[in-house]
Amino acid sequence: MKTSISPSSVTVPSTTHYFPLSALFLSGDNVRKGEPTSIEELAATIEAQGLLQALHVTQQFLEGTPTGRYAVEAGGRRLRSLQWLACKGRIAQDFPVECKLIAADRAVEVSLTENTGQEPMHPADEFDAFAAMVGKGQSIEAVAAKFGVTTVHIQRRLKLANVAPQLLALYRADGMTLDQIMALASVDDHERQMLAWNGLSSYNRTPQSIKRKLCEDEVVSTDPRAKVVGLENYINAGGSVRSDLFSEVGDQYLTDMGLLELMLGEKLEQQAEMVRAEGWAWVEVSAAYGYEERRQHGRLPNVLSPETPEQEARRIALESQMGHLSAELETLQDAEEWDESQGQALEDQIDALEIQLGQADQARAVYDTVHGGAVVSLDENTLVVHRGLYRQADRKSQATGSVTPVTAECVTAPARPDIPERLMMDLTSHRTAAIQASMLKNQPVALASLAHKMADSLFGTYQTSPLKISLTQSRSALEKNSPTLAKSRAATEMDAQRSYWDSLLPQNSNQRFVWFLGQEQDVVLSFIVFASANSVEAVQGKPGSVDHASALANALSLDMADWWEATPETYFDLVPKTRLMAVVTETSGEKLAAEIGKMKKGDAVLHAVEHTQGRRWLPQPLRCVVHA
Repeated sequence: MKTSISPSSVTVPSTTHYFPLSALFLSGDNVRKGEPTSIEELAATIEAQGLLQALHVTQQFLEGTPTGRYAVEAGGRRLRSLQWLACKGRIAQDFPVECKLIAADRAVEVSLTENTGQEPMHPADEFDAFAAMVGKGQSIEAVAAKFGVTTVHIQRRLKLANVAPQLLALYRADGMTLDQIMALASVDDHERQMLAWNGLSSYNRTPQSIKRKLCEDEVVSTDPRAKVVGLENYINAGGSVRSDLFSEVGDQYLTDMGLLELMLGEKLEQQAEMVRAEGWAWVEVSAAYGYEERRQHGRLPNVLSPETPEQEARRIALESQMGHLSAELETLQDAEEWDESQGQALEDQIDALEIQLGQADQARAVYDTVHGGAVVSLDENTLVVHRGLYRQADRKSQATGSVTPVTAECVTAPARPDIPERLMMDLTSHRTAAIQASMLKNQPVALASLAHKMADSLFGTYQTSPLKISLTQSRSALEKNSPTLAKSRAATEMDAQRSYWDSLLPQNSNQRFVWFLGQEQDVVLSFIVFASANSVEAVQGKPGSVDHASALANALSLDMADWWEATPETYFDLVPKTRLMAVVTETSGEKLAAEIGKMKKGDAVLHAVEHTQGRRWLPQPLRCVVHA
């Protein structure tokens, strides 16, 4: 059975009137209770185009007598926009407002109907509408004024309307977000837009990923390469620039990579010529001098020229300041509640002092220029020179001769510690455990190490050795130095071997001797290897101290990247932000490293983890030292 609906049930009887603005007020029955938004924009539209939709009002009475005032039941945002215009003096207080007068008993119904009965317009409809208006001859400025928005807002909408039709259709079908289509609209080329979208997997189509894909063959103006060349110089040389309307900071992109690389090469070469005049055996240029490039070089030992009284006084003052700040930071770290802002401020001050101390040492460093070289590269927004390097391939020939400058002190210049002594002991404890575990699999090296130690003891030649023949076990000391050691791969392998031998050997010492006599030689040798490995102790307390275990590590072909990985717990939480920046510079370049300077320590640590994971990066104490 069909139900008939009378016209009166779907229409709201009303009459049109013009009432003075001053006679209108917002009704308590208006269903919108929240504060309205974009009042000024709507006011600009009303001022430019008039009130396109009448207000729905009810007449007010006092004891049955009309008061001359009218409650706005539907159209509260329009009322506020008109009142805003009146307050600004753009319309009169008694401005005649078109209103539809409705019965009081329909007030809530009308208010609800107006606020729920309209389907919201898709944002793409706005893009097309603005494009149509400009296409018919209206200026961008005129359109912006009519709708109370900025010219940039209109320019961005025009860009969005110009996105590839396939992508715009996908956006209309809710197949992408506004942020995604804005990222695509940052370039005008439809083919590039399609390639960027289709070239990314669905889970990786973030606005940032889309922009990176679009800009693969471009360089942002904040890139160190662009900074060194200079945007004005690049443009004067004929280089083209693309502006990103959707960037909050007005990013510009240099699109002529060939020209940029040519100009950068010239800058690097000019600097290299000045460095060659210093007498170095070789000078190379490398725009990127990251982790892989650095692995091709080592650093020559240098000596420090004598300090002047002024240099000495400055060093003492800096070290004193750093000592006070470090003590203050340690006290803060021991407190029950960590003050993030105060801790960050102290770390920043310590970082700045470390940089100044490093610069002071570098200013006094004297290198063997006859056998050494230098690399000119980019670092953030400037050219830098890495002096006192040797090529790994040339290391053997360089080791045969070394020239010590007559004017310098014959004391090797200690590198400024990059890491605290406590962390140094932690790292080298991990290295010790890795050497031990590696010895289990390399019987010849283990026996050679044992024989070497015995020979030194028997024939009166004393040299510090990592093997303690008294077999003082180093494990407990290692775990004391490193809270993370027990769960490491090396410790796990050593524990497994200890459990194996513990299950085989008799508990009584005399019985053990008889047991060894009855075993095959291979079994006895295997145990000697295990015992020798347990005696290794190669912990260092200070960076730059003599490393007696490097020859053993080299003989075992030890690569600590197989045994250790930098994490917040093992490294990043334990070093200052300057060290985090240095690490990310090695693995991912100066641009990504520079971002750390603006971050809090926690965010900087996560940033460092993201850009080192899987890259086999190692801190200096864990890197292989090649001997000639």
